[in-house]
Amino acid sequence: AGAYLGVTSVELVDDSALRDGFDEKWPVEAVAARVDAAASKVGAETVVTFDAGGVSGHPNHTATYRGVLYWMLSEDYRETLRGVRQVWSLVTTNTVRKFAGVCDAFASFFLEPNAMLAASN
Repeated sequence: AGAYLGVTSVELVDDSALRDGFDEKWPVEAVAARVDAAASKVGAETVVTFDAGGVSGHPNHTATYRGVLYWMLSEDYRETLRGVRQVWSLVTTNTVRKFAGVCDAFASFFLEPNAMLAASN
């Protein structure tokens, strides 16, 4: 997926504030700082994130969405945001659609025609 989207840089994060797990609470400030550092490092023009449902409902995924939203709205990150043209979010769907694979493309086309424009700055 990364190659298809033109992703040229991947970073694994080892941060005590951002530990994986259903019981972990990620501060929006910590997520925003990581997003800003990564976007600044590569000169990102597009950022892709989860939506508020986190696709699978995982707390880390929903925290990522909230952190990206905080990053977009915070005055602290205006410098990096000048170069970002788009912020896209994945769309959470129900379980049946999630596992329908290619067939879901048709459902998405008819049920969510604007899903590809879910978020933009």
